[in-house]
Amino acid sequence: MSSRADLGWMERALAAEKTVEVLKAKVCAMYAGESSAIMRQLERSHKRQDALRQRRELVELRSLELGRYNEKLEGDVRDRTRAIRTILDNVTSGFLLIGPDLVVRREYTASCHELLAREVIAEASLLDLLRLESANDRMELEIAVAQVFDDILPSEVTLDVVPWRFEVEGRVLKMDARIVREDGAVTALLMTFNDISGLERAQQQAETNHVLIGILKQRSAFQLFTADAHALLGSAREALVSGDQIYVRRAVHTIKGNASAFGLSRIVDLVHDVESAEAIELSAIDTIESAVRGFLETHAAVLEIAYGAHEEELYEVSETALDTLRYVAKRADTRAIERWTGRLLLKRADCAIGPLRPYIEKLAERLGKTVDFEVIGGDTMVDARAMRPVFRNLVHVLRNAIDHGIEAPDDRNGKSARGRVELRVSSSPLAWTVEVRDDGRGIDPDAVARHALQKGFVDANEYARMSSLDKAALIFVDGFSTSQFTSDVSGRGVGMSAMRQVVQELGGTLHVDSTPSTGTSVLISIPKEREASSSHRPPARASVPPAS
Repeated sequence: MSSRADLGWMERALAAEKTVEVLKAKVCAMYAGESSAIMRQLERSHKRQDALRQRRELVELRSLELGRYNEKLEGDVRDRTRAIRTILDNVTSGFLLIGPDLVVRREYTASCHELLAREVIAEASLLDLLRLESANDRMELEIAVAQVFDDILPSEVTLDVVPWRFEVEGRVLKMDARIVREDGAVTALLMTFNDISGLERAQQQAETNHVLIGILKQRSAFQLFTADAHALLGSAREALVSGDQIYVRRAVHTIKGNASAFGLSRIVDLVHDVESAEAIELSAIDTIESAVRGFLETHAAVLEIAYGAHEEELYEVSETALDTLRYVAKRADTRAIERWTGRLLLKRADCAIGPLRPYIEKLAERLGKTVDFEVIGGDTMVDARAMRPVFRNLVHVLRNAIDHGIEAPDDRNGKSARGRVELRVSSSPLAWTVEVRDDGRGIDPDAVARHALQKGFVDANEYARMSSLDKAALIFVDGFSTSQFTSDVSGRGVGMSAMRQVVQELGGTLHVDSTPSTGTSVLISIPKEREASSSHRPPARASVPPAS
């Protein structure tokens, strides 16, 4: 038993040795370069592990770099946001965004609080922020913004009609609108606000200085204007008592025209508002007078003209003229003395007329026209007191020539793009003549008469009997105007009738000569010898002559 057991153990030992040898051989074969499926799998596994390790190391490296970059980027964003916030919180201009409903979005600058005088800006209506109480003003802004968001017309056209000037709590704000688009569609409007109160004050002061300089150059003529205004307003008060609205309107319209010639824009605007009323009342006359008086009092140190004060006009007499006076006085020649006195009262026409050129240039610019204006015969000696009512109303005839006569540059039809208006003054032994000529479109008498017929100024029988001269003369009828709209320039049918009334009171004649497409001439003739007084004051209660 013992030997059999030993034999079994020996067999197992030999088998184990063989197994070890085989394994050794296999291992040696493996290290000797022999390939096997297991070896290739191990090699691929090692390679994958190496690749994963390298990839993990690269990811960790990139994560570190990305972390450092994000940290730097976040710092840059914080710095830029802080800088932008600093700008937005300290910029003097106001910026805000609105939608089509005019509601302010949450993005706006801190300066909006001060400019718009409101603590809460976001979610508020722009209409309320701008203190628009008038229904027309609110509607104008609403329509303009709606047109921008409709995006049908070119943006430069729609933005141009957006109102830009607003007065908010004592400030004058200028508002500019810019379109914000996303994917081509209008999504918002960026509104920019700037306080232009100081700029407007500076501009107004510059304009006032310019006006004062112009007045000082024509101080004598301006003094006559203030005297005329005082007299006309006094006569207007008396006319109101008797219910003569026609004379009142003539008076205030003449004041407006001459105030415009001297650049008194505030008085012009005030009188325009007065004229817009259905009936002019005594309080309106008082308001106009207060404005004229206030201007003189404000600038009394410069102008030295008191409202309503009568200052005698001074006349220079040459040594030769004095010798002539002594000679005729010794002869006791009364008629010679009268002639001498009459010559003493004569003045150059251009000195008596006043500053018409600046008025015409400004008026033409407002109407989009270019006009050359020339005074011919400005050195003609005229009786300034006798001709004063005519010169006072010349602004009406000149305004009519520029507004209704001279065409826009593109409508001149072969004529020079620059229109031409002439004021001719001349003297004859019997009369002084004043003529206003223009090279404009002329008067179509039939068109004027048809318009008068439609408006009820003439009836069908009168219309049938009228000559061409009668039809053209309709432009002097009270209340008649060929303008379709009333503006601060014309359209009330008062100015030309005021001139007709003055000429009739002075015993003169007024003639209109016009050729369609060629031009118009208005010729005024005032006799030198007449029964009427040459007093410079208007009649207290002017009669209204019938239309001719």
